[in-house]
Amino acid sequence: MAGGKETPRQKMIGMMYLVLTALLALNVSKEILQAFVTMDKNTQTSNRSQYQRGATAKSELQSIASDNSEPERQKIAAQWMLVVDKIDNETAKRIKMIDDLKIEILEHCGEDVNAIIVDKGDPKNPISPKVFDLDKVAGMDKYDAPMHLMIGDDIKNIKGKGVDLWNSLKSYTTTLTEILANYKEGDEADAKTYKYKAPTIGNLKAGEEAKEIKEILEKSFNDKNNSVQPDDKSAIKEIYGILAKDELVDMKETKDVPWMGRAFDHTPVVAAIALLSSMQNEVLNARAIAVTQVRLRVGGGQYSFNQIMPLAYGPEFVNQGDSVTIEVLMAAYDSYKTPRVSVALNDTLAKGEFLKDKDYSNGKGYVRFKAGATGSMIYSGMVGIQNKSGVWKDRRWKKVIQVIKPSGTVSLPEMNVLYRGYDNIVQGGATGFPSFSLSGGGNVSLSQSGDHYVAKPGSGRTANISVIGKSANGKTTPLGNFEFRVKNMPKADLYLGALGPDVDAPAGTIKAQSKLFARYGDEIALKATFNVVSWTLTISGAPQPVTGSGSTLSPQAMSYLRQVRSGTMVNVTAFYTEPSGKRIKKVGAWTVK
Repeated sequence: MAGGKETPRQKMIGMMYLVLTALLALNVSKEILQAFVTMDKNTQTSNRSQYQRGATAKSELQSIASDNSEPERQKIAAQWMLVVDKIDNETAKRIKMIDDLKIEILEHCGEDVNAIIVDKGDPKNPISPKVFDLDKVAGMDKYDAPMHLMIGDDIKNIKGKGVDLWNSLKSYTTTLTEILANYKEGDEADAKTYKYKAPTIGNLKAGEEAKEIKEILEKSFNDKNNSVQPDDKSAIKEIYGILAKDELVDMKETKDVPWMGRAFDHTPVVAAIALLSSMQNEVLNARAIAVTQVRLRVGGGQYSFNQIMPLAYGPEFVNQGDSVTIEVLMAAYDSYKTPRVSVALNDTLAKGEFLKDKDYSNGKGYVRFKAGATGSMIYSGMVGIQNKSGVWKDRRWKKVIQVIKPSGTVSLPEMNVLYRGYDNIVQGGATGFPSFSLSGGGNVSLSQSGDHYVAKPGSGRTANISVIGKSANGKTTPLGNFEFRVKNMPKADLYLGALGPDVDAPAGTIKAQSKLFARYGDEIALKATFNVVSWTLTISGAPQPVTGSGSTLSPQAMSYLRQVRSGTMVNVTAFYTEPSGKRIKKVGAWTVK
């Protein structure tokens, strides 16, 4: 089998194809022949179930088409009945063709066909296959007649009835899906036209059949000349998964053998009949899916629900004074049926990987995640549920979540100060909005850097900063204007190495210092860097002051320091630059003890 979701019974039927390739008529045991008889009985039972599945959907559609209490719905149902009739006409051709081949094989083997056929079916309903009792076949192990009739003598160059059957089954796949997918939907004035040219699938890689069929179908769905209704895609995939087969297969010692050649090569008569019954099963299964899909277009009755829950949707954020609209609805779901849900982050894919089983319970799928960086997170994907016939109906879902960083603030109004010549770090906040921005007045410029702003005030004595809230739709709202005092930066202290200003220092300590620094003490919280650009060193008792540039003392200055004694005064007058480049004079004094 090529793919598709199968019942255990259908899987058993599919296994028969593998068994047949290994069987030769020579010395076939009675037990093996009887196994094919049993298999055919099971297949014919399944055929009746598949037939009834399609018949039930057709009967529901007929009932709606006969109900004049809803004229519009009745009219639509009557139109879709014409489509179902086309499906059944094509199906009946294949069912009859296979029944006729069964009869011809049995006659070719000299069997009493009238005794073997226990139910000739309803002539008015040719979709229902005839029922054969293979227990009544006298020559169960005959293999020449089925083989010669179906494929001739050469399994690689088949010439028998199998050629016509193969071509008929291939055309049934394309014809059935094109009947299903080509139609108009809606009123004539604004009807939506769907069109589909179905692909003919030929050679497939062993073990890759389902994957390749899916790829071929997806390519056909995306063809610019095709326009397939989304709900029909699942049904088309199901039909191809049931009917499509590899055109050429490799047998043990022979390459590129036509599928029919492998299937009927030295096949005993009961195995050949069972194989044909399984083909009817596939045809009826595909027909049931197609008819059910058409039935769904009229609505009602195809989904089971046992739970309901209220849902309310509205804006994720609302501001005081805004008008609010809340959408309230009731959702129904089946707690015994697991949906299938896929998810993709930031809307990069319409459909991502399906969630694992652990993310489902009580008929619902759960998308779990941890909120990342602030801003919009967009999740999207597909959610699907199976109808009573097992066909998936998928719909896209999308959810936009605004992630806001939790925060709390404590302010000191008396400390609202911006310093000239300094990169003042400013952060803001805006509740009720997914995002916000800060805006400076005429006496301050703002630039954003990561999660904060850098404020640089001008020469005025005050500066104003405003908070602007931004809604998800891009609308901006002023939230407040805050005034700051503008001051010059505090002067830095002058350090002689590790010695702070105006301290008594042991002679041994002061002699070891070789650099000057300008920096703030612990009482000032600003994180500013200053550069000493020049200095003048004066030591009491020295013949003259020593001058230099940069922050490192010259050898002459160090010579003076090494000669200091207790009670000596050391004075340094230095110039340093602030972060803005402004030049500042600073004096430091140290007493040697």
